[in-house]
Amino acid sequence: MPLRHSLLLFLLALPGVLPAVTLQEVIQGYINAQGGEEAIKTVHSLRLEGVIIQGDATVPFIQFKKVPNLMRTIVELPQGEFISGYDGKTAWMKSRVMQHSLAMEPEAAAATATSAPLFSQLYTLRDQPDRLLLLGSAEIDGESCYEVQARPDSGQDITFFVSAENFLEKKVEFIHKSEGKLSRTEVYYSAERKVPPLTIPFLITTYQDGKLSNEIRIEKAAINPGIYSDYFSPPGGIRTKEEIVAEQKKKTAPPAKAVEEDE
Repeated sequence: MPLRHSLLLFLLALPGVLPAVTLQEVIQGYINAQGGEEAIKTVHSLRLEGVIIQGDATVPFIQFKKVPNLMRTIVELPQGEFISGYDGKTAWMKSRVMQHSLAMEPEAAAATATSAPLFSQLYTLRDQPDRLLLLGSAEIDGESCYEVQARPDSGQDITFFVSAENFLEKKVEFIHKSEGKLSRTEVYYSAERKVPPLTIPFLITTYQDGKLSNEIRIEKAAINPGIYSDYFSPPGGIRTKEEIVAEQKKKTAPPAKAVEEDE
């Protein structure tokens, strides 16, 4: 065997050492893994159903997404239903006892807007190469991956780790502010299943600063359920935290005493 061929095989066998590819080749690999460009264009909405496991608590959830970036998630907590969503402009949340929806704080709003698109930013930003950057390669759980950095509309930079074997997302990672401090979030995807034409991870595990935060187990997935765009609007209208506090103060303020005129 020629020496150069031996060296090439040796390099390919090393973990994390991948043949040189371009950013467009990685993006095209991801598109192909999701059924191809034409198949992706037939997907307009998505419904996911399963459970969220956090510590000792397990709660059911249903999530709806609609292109390009509408999202609504319903979580059944012990104290009642909790809803959050993104209507394309504003990230909001509402509990059972709230009359109006509450606009999320900037940090949570950015994270929600980043996760709202039905498709990965590897696809949605494919025609904007200045917002995607191929950083190199890395090994994730023993699997060689391509490392791609994206800057979506939310402004929250995300790093994608795309499997060199099947071009599906193995992990995403981003740094954000949480309670005024910088925090690292790592999301791992596994247990992929084909839900034609897409391939969807049925297990999503999130770590916060290296510690397990939660695990999402998807039990059912449906492509193109009928959903009106208004479904993603905040129920009861939207208020800011300051507006809600002001309304509560107004309701609890004692009635003003009438001033009697001296006779």
